[in-house]
Amino acid sequence: MVHTDAAIEINIEHAITEHLATSSSGWSLGAFGAIAEFMRDKDETLLVDSPLVRATSRGAIRVVVPCGAMPIAYETVSSRPGRWLHGVAFCLPEDAARMNSRTHLTEVGRDEEAILVEDRTSSLFDLGAGVTNVDAMIRTDEPSLLAFLRGLVGKNVIAMPDVMAAIAAASPHRVFESRMGRIEVRQRVGSQNAHLPTPEGPHTHVLPKVLRRARTHSANLPIPKEMVPCLNLYPENPTFDPLGRPKEFDTAAHDHFQSLLDAWGATESNRVKTEVANALRSNTDPAAFQTTGRFARVALRVALRQLARYEGETARVARWRAVHDSPKYEPDDHHPDH
Repeated sequence: MVHTDAAIEINIEHAITEHLATSSSGWSLGAFGAIAEFMRDKDETLLVDSPLVRATSRGAIRVVVPCGAMPIAYETVSSRPGRWLHGVAFCLPEDAARMNSRTHLTEVGRDEEAILVEDRTSSLFDLGAGVTNVDAMIRTDEPSLLAFLRGLVGKNVIAMPDVMAAIAAASPHRVFESRMGRIEVRQRVGSQNAHLPTPEGPHTHVLPKVLRRARTHSANLPIPKEMVPCLNLYPENPTFDPLGRPKEFDTAAHDHFQSLLDAWGATESNRVKTEVANALRSNTDPAAFQTTGRFARVALRVALRQLARYEGETARVARWRAVHDSPKYEPDDHHPDH
């Protein structure tokens, strides 16, 4: 269950290329309150299919791998009992990660970097989300929407609920860019007010109240203080499918992510997981097992949930979970949690 071999080397670009070619892997880039996600179905037609670029009729992703990119693999507990989440945050130093950080609606010009040729004559507008690690933009060539947006240039539209609702109702393309690439979403915008659920597949979330926190990522992620996430990878989860539906435990998916965790995971978390497995094997009293710090406690809880999947909910595992895996948990508001 826990890998104890010495950390292995995994080439970043090779891993990204491998997961872009795998439909079961999902992606995101953004910050608290402004995030774009890309995923695709297994049988979905690819309009662009190259090592670092994928595009479908619903959305697209392009990845770049700059020097200094640091992958950080992590696991965290899900708000749903017995599940855990995992991912890889590709990070850059704060200065290298900085984008335009505009705070007002700005017309950027034609989207000459659009992934599909047909979109390169449409106009880009930065919404002015004001976060440092992503430019959250919209793209359109629709005349009435262009006129509407141009009348708002220079204004803080993020703080104008009626304007944001009108933009959402128009459902322009969304284009989110960071120093490690871009995600484009060509689907409609979900709306609680209009009773339109977020569509399956590529989508975005722009949440003005959350943006006020001015945070680039969740405190639940073990990101060093001087680093900022610029791209996030979510390999196939062994406990649920991309729609959040439970599935039979997928040992291959689990083992694959453990190899990423061995290479790119936090040393402390990996150590705690090994110690938990050893403690259970030696029948240690769970009350005697102590951890300190947020990430060590998370690693302990994840390890117990994984052991429960491997062994079943045995009396031994249940006793440990009763002590260490409390049902009280604050869901991670950055990581997709089904």
